[in-house]
Amino acid sequence: MNLESHLKHIRTYVNCNIDTNIGLNHSKFQNTLKSIDLFQQDPYYLEKYLNELIPPLVEKFHYGEVSNHNTTTNNQIAQIYYQFSKVCGFKKTYFHLSDNIYLLTPILSQLNELFNSGHTPSNHNWMLIYYLLSCLLLLVQSPFKLPNDSNVYSTIKNCESTYSRTGGILLVQPIISLIKAHLLSSNDNLFIREKNNLDLLTINYYLRQKLTLSSFVIPASFHDFLALENIKSWILQATTQNTSQTYIATLLKTLPKIGKFYVEFFQDFESFESLLNLCLDETFQQCVLLYTELRFKYARMIVKCLIPIQDIDTEGTYADVCNELIQIIISKILTEVNITHDELHLNLLLIAEFIRSQKFPQIVTSDDNELRLAKIIDKCIKFQNLGMNYNIEGRKIRDATNFLCWSISRSNKLPISLQKLIFSKLLCCAMFDVDLNIRRGAMAALQELLGRHSTTILKQDDIVQIIQLPVLNLKSNFIHEDEHSNISNILSVVEKECYRLDMYLEELIDWIINYNIGINYDYQIVKSSSTLISILLSTSNNAQHRLTSIIQENITNFESNSSNKFQHLYFISTIKPLLPDEKCTFIFDGITHKEFSNSKTAKTTFYYTAWLKYLSSFIARLNSEMTTVIIKSLKYFSDIANDESSGKEFLKILPQIIKHMENENNFISSNDYTKFWESFMKYLRFNNQLCFSLLPSISLNAAKFLDIIKNSNSESKSRFIESLSTYCLSTENSSFAIEAIIDSLDDYTLTTKGDVGRLVRTSAVRSISAHIPLFQKLIEESTEMYTSVVSKLLRISVEPLESLRLESLNVLLKLLAMDAQYVGNNITTNYNLLKFQKATFTDREIKRSFWKGYCFSGGALHSTDMQIKDSIDSFLEFYYTDLDINQKLETCNELIRIIPTGQYIKDWSQPYNLMGSPSERPISKVVSTLLKFWERILESGIDIDLPGEKFNYQGVFARFYNIQLTLRNNPQIKKQIIHACTLLAINSGCEPKLTKMVIEKLLQMLQQVANANGGSIKQCIIQNLILIFLDLERHDIVHKLNSNTIISYSASLLEELDF
Repeated sequence: MNLESHLKHIRTYVNCNIDTNIGLNHSKFQNTLKSIDLFQQDPYYLEKYLNELIPPLVEKFHYGEVSNHNTTTNNQIAQIYYQFSKVCGFKKTYFHLSDNIYLLTPILSQLNELFNSGHTPSNHNWMLIYYLLSCLLLLVQSPFKLPNDSNVYSTIKNCESTYSRTGGILLVQPIISLIKAHLLSSNDNLFIREKNNLDLLTINYYLRQKLTLSSFVIPASFHDFLALENIKSWILQATTQNTSQTYIATLLKTLPKIGKFYVEFFQDFESFESLLNLCLDETFQQCVLLYTELRFKYARMIVKCLIPIQDIDTEGTYADVCNELIQIIISKILTEVNITHDELHLNLLLIAEFIRSQKFPQIVTSDDNELRLAKIIDKCIKFQNLGMNYNIEGRKIRDATNFLCWSISRSNKLPISLQKLIFSKLLCCAMFDVDLNIRRGAMAALQELLGRHSTTILKQDDIVQIIQLPVLNLKSNFIHEDEHSNISNILSVVEKECYRLDMYLEELIDWIINYNIGINYDYQIVKSSSTLISILLSTSNNAQHRLTSIIQENITNFESNSSNKFQHLYFISTIKPLLPDEKCTFIFDGITHKEFSNSKTAKTTFYYTAWLKYLSSFIARLNSEMTTVIIKSLKYFSDIANDESSGKEFLKILPQIIKHMENENNFISSNDYTKFWESFMKYLRFNNQLCFSLLPSISLNAAKFLDIIKNSNSESKSRFIESLSTYCLSTENSSFAIEAIIDSLDDYTLTTKGDVGRLVRTSAVRSISAHIPLFQKLIEESTEMYTSVVSKLLRISVEPLESLRLESLNVLLKLLAMDAQYVGNNITTNYNLLKFQKATFTDREIKRSFWKGYCFSGGALHSTDMQIKDSIDSFLEFYYTDLDINQKLETCNELIRIIPTGQYIKDWSQPYNLMGSPSERPISKVVSTLLKFWERILESGIDIDLPGEKFNYQGVFARFYNIQLTLRNNPQIKKQIIHACTLLAINSGCEPKLTKMVIEKLLQMLQQVANANGGSIKQCIIQNLILIFLDLERHDIVHKLNSNTIISYSASLLEELDF
C-alpha cells in the first residue's frame, strides 16, 4: 500500500467516517492513525493536503456542552490532529484550524472544565488539551484586541500550574508559552502586571514577538525587565547542577534577542558588552559543553549576539572587539595544550559560525588568518584520540572541521591557496575517513566548494567526476582493481592537472602515509592503506615516477623513537617487493620485548603483527631479543588465531619465520635456538592452538610429533588438520596428511563439553573441500579410497549436526562431480537425501554407513522435537513411497544388521585413529541411539508384514535380548530393550510364538527384579506388559497388573494365555 493509498484512506475517514455522535469505530480509528504515521518518511507529501484534511476534521469537534458520546468524538479528533502535528510539525498544522473568534468562549470553558479541581488532566485526555490550546493560540493571534485577554491569560496560567503538577507539561508548554507571549505583546498593562512571574520560554517568545513588529512602543519598565541583574540570574540558573538541557537551549535562543534590544532599541552598548562577557563566561561555557547539541546552539548564539553590533558599526568602533574574540578562539585551537575535546569542538563551531554568517569576512581574507585556518583544518580534519577504554575518539572534531570547511567554501572572497588546500583535504577525508557520516559531510563540503569556486580548482569535466565519487563503501576506496574505482578516478583527474600534479599527489600520499598509516588508531585502515600504496606503486600510470619519489621522501622522515614506529614497520614490509631498498632497520633494532604487553587489545595485536611482518620481510640472523618476542607472540596469539583479520594474517607470516628458525645457523647464539624449540614443544604440550597450526609448516616429518598430537585436545587437532591441508598436501608428507585428514572424518571425541570431535570432523571436511581435484584423483585411482571417503562424507551428511552435514554434502557432491546436477534442487532435506543415496550408491559398505548416520538423526536422544519428527516422517514416507517389497525387507534387515550383536559388544574396545582420537562413538551410545530409532519407527506403526516376504522377528528379538544380557548393568539400555521387544511383539501381529516368548522373558525379568533394588526396571516391565495385554484385549490381566498382584500370579499366567 503506497502513500497515495494511505492518503486516500485518511481523506475518506476524515470526511465521511467521523460520526458526530459516536466517533470512528476503534479499528478504523487506529488504521487512520497508522496511515498518518506512515508519512513520517515523507511528511512533505502530506503537508500539501493539510488544508483539505484538517478543516473537515475539526468542524465535527463539539465546543459546547460535552456528553459521553461526543467526548469520544472529541478525543478521536484530538488524537488525529496530534498525529498530523507530530508528522508535519506544529507550525504547519495549527494554521489550518478554525479562526472563528466566537469559539474563544467555549474553548476557554472546556479548558476550565478540564482543569478544575475534580478533573486533573490524565493520560487519556492530554491530546484533547493539546488540540484546544492549539485552537486558542490561533485565536489569540487575531489582529483585533481581545476584550477578555486577562481572562484568557488567567485560564492559561491555571492550565500551566495544574498541568505542571502532573508531570505532563513538556508537550504543551511551548503552546502555553506562545499564547502567553501573544497576549503580553498585545497588552502592555498585562505585561507590566505579569513581568516578574514569566518563565524563560515565555520571555523568549515575547521578545521574538516584539522584534517581529515593524514598530512598537517600548512599555514602561521594559528596560528594567531586561536589566543585567535579571540576565545574570537566568544564566546563574543555567549553571546549577540540576538545570535541564531544555532550559539552557531556551536561554541560548533568548540572549541574542536581548542583545538586539540593547543595540538597536536601547543603544546601551555598555550593557551589550556586559551581556557578551556573561555569554563568554567560562562557567556558562562549561554547562554548554556537557551537551553536543548545545554547543551548536551556543556557537550560533554568540554570532547572533555580535551581528547587530556589526551591522550598525559603520565606523569600525567594535571591529577590534570582534577581531580579538576571533583571534582568541583561533589561538585556543592552535596553541592551547590542555584544551579538551569538547572545548576544541566548541571553538571549531564558533569559527565556522562566524564565517558562515559572512558578516566577518576578515577571518578568511586576512593573510594571517588564512595561514592559521589552514593549520586548523590540517590539524583537526585528521583528529583522532584513543580513549581510556580503547575506543577511537575524535569523530565530533572531524565533523566540526567539515562544517568549518563548508562555511569557508561559502565565502565570496576565498583565497585560491585556501581553496586548493580545502579541496585536497576534503577529498582525502571523503575517501579515507573510517566514519561514514564524516565521509558524507566531507563530500557535501567538497561539493559546496566545487560548486562555488570550481574554475580555480579543476576543469568542468573533472569536477563532475569528483562530485560523483561514491563514499558509502570504505573498502572500495582502498582498491585499485579497475578503471572505475575511486582511486583510479582521482588519479586520472590529478594526471590531467599537470601543473598541479605535485601538490595534489603530495597531499594524497601525505594523507595516506602520515595519517592513515602514521597516526591512525584504526589498524585496519593502516593495513588497507599500506596495501593501497603497494598497489599504486605497481600500477603503470603517468604519475608513477613522481609517486615513487614522494613515497620515498616520506619514508626518509620516519623516526626511530616515534609513537607510530609499528605502523611504519608494517608499511615498509608491505611495499618491500616494490621498493626493496627501503628499510627501517634503525626502527626495528630499537624495539624490545617490553613494548609488547599481554593485554588482548587491537593495539598489541597490531604491534606483534607489524613486528613479525617486518622480520619475515627482512629476516636475518636472530638475536636473543628477537627470539623472546617470537616466543611471546606464540603465547599471545594462541587463543585469538580464530580472529578473521589478525589471526589469518598472522598465520601467513609466522610459518616463514618458523621455517627460518629450524636452522640453528640462523641464530646468533645456539642458546636462543634451544630456548625457542623448548618453548615451542612446551606450548604444544599445553595445547597452544597457534603452535599446532604452525606444526605442518615445519620441514621435519610431522609424524615425529604424533605422540604430542595424540595427547592434544580436539581444538588443537582441528587446527593441525586445517594447516595440514595448507602446507603438506603438495609435499613429501602428503601421504601422511591425506591419511590424517580422512581418518579425522571419524573423530568422535566426547568430553564434558559434548561432541568436541565435531571440530576435527569440520576441519577435515573443509580440508577436502579446499583440495577437491586432489581427492577426486585419489578416489578415481583407488576403489578402497573411494569407499572410505564417500562413506564417511555420506554418513556425516545425514548426522544431526546441521551445519556440518550441509558442508559435508556439498563436498561429497563436488567430489562426485554431481554439484551441477543438484543446483537449485533442495537435496538437503531428509527425504531427498534418502532418495539420493538410493539412486546413487550400490556399495553395501557405503549404504550401511549412510544408515548409521541417518539413524543417529532419527534416534537422537538430545535433539529438537522438530528434527526428530522430520527424520522419522521422512523415513516412513521414503519407505512407503520409494521402496518395493524386496527393498523394504532389505532396508529393515540392514537397519537391524547395523545394531551391534551381544558378542560384538562383549569383544568391543574403543578404536582410535591416526591422530589418537576415538574413531567410533562409545558402543553403549551407538546401541542406545539405534534402538531408539527402532522404537520410534515401531511406535509409528511401520508395516513390516510384507506379502510373500518374511521378516525374522524372532531373530531380531534374540539380538535385542542378548544385548540386554551383555549390557545388564546399563538400566537405560535395558529399558529400551524391554520397550523395543514389546513393540516387536505388538507389531508382529500374527506371530503368537514371538508374543509368548516376549511375555515369558518379561515375566522372568520381573521375577528377577521383584526383590532387588530395581524399581524403575520393574515399573518399565509392568508398563510394557500392559501394552501387550491391551493389544491382546486381555483386560482382566491388565487389572491384575495394575493391582501389583502380577508377581505372585505370573507363574500360572502363561498357562491361561491361549496362543
